[in-house]
Amino acid sequence: MENLKIEIDKLLENIEDSLSILIQDMKNNKIIYSRNENEKIISASTIKIQIMLAVLEQVKQNNIRLTDKIFVKKDDILKGAEAFEQGEGNFSIKELINWMIIKSDNTATNVLINKFGFELINAYINQELKLEKTKLNRLMQDSIARENGRENYISQNDMLTTFKMLYNHEILNDNLCDLAIHILEKQRSQNQIMRYIYDDVKFAHKTGVLDYLNHDVGVMNINNQTIYIGISVYNCKQKDGNKQIVGKIGKLVYSKYKYKEEN
Repeated sequence: MENLKIEIDKLLENIEDSLSILIQDMKNNKIIYSRNENEKIISASTIKIQIMLAVLEQVKQNNIRLTDKIFVKKDDILKGAEAFEQGEGNFSIKELINWMIIKSDNTATNVLINKFGFELINAYINQELKLEKTKLNRLMQDSIARENGRENYISQNDMLTTFKMLYNHEILNDNLCDLAIHILEKQRSQNQIMRYIYDDVKFAHKTGVLDYLNHDVGVMNINNQTIYIGISVYNCKQKDGNKQIVGKIGKLVYSKYKYKEEN
């Protein structure tokens, strides 16, 4: 895969945006490409993966059931929350987790954070996942917190650790790991790593965007090969980020593994 590294380096030659990239063949733990993988980066919505896992841990501990309902009040519903356009009501924890991941719904996310608390979620991140740079410091769309310098953080190394533990069933239990992967595979935002891939690919992933940054992190199955692809673009020149470069890298990786036997 040395040619792939060369091709990615060439692709990034004239890119002025900052990038953190980590690509690994998860079957043999071989790093295919790395760049600033330990950089602590504002997470945007990618930290919703760890929030989901922390909630599922409470299911494993029999503290809650996926069918338990949480009442979402009118005041909880943020602008643009499609899943809650019908107004306040009872939503199961499983439904809230799904909306948080597949539609990156911030209302569902905040309801779950408020239900379980920052302390519990961060304890799971630190003690169970043992992540070094990942921390939840604020609710979604909390502009006041952002103005005061409170941000949520991840690193690509932490994301790889999270996905490895999930895929190796080193956390939760078998059924809950499978559920989490299935939810991630239903991701509806496909405009970054999947941007230039037209094939029907199994890709368990989560995107994240804020002004001047964008991420896509997850595990792609290509010809029965399990590849972690994590790409973060930050300090972007454009306010809407640079999803195109993420798509180009994604296409390079996919094509190289799809036609691996021919190369």
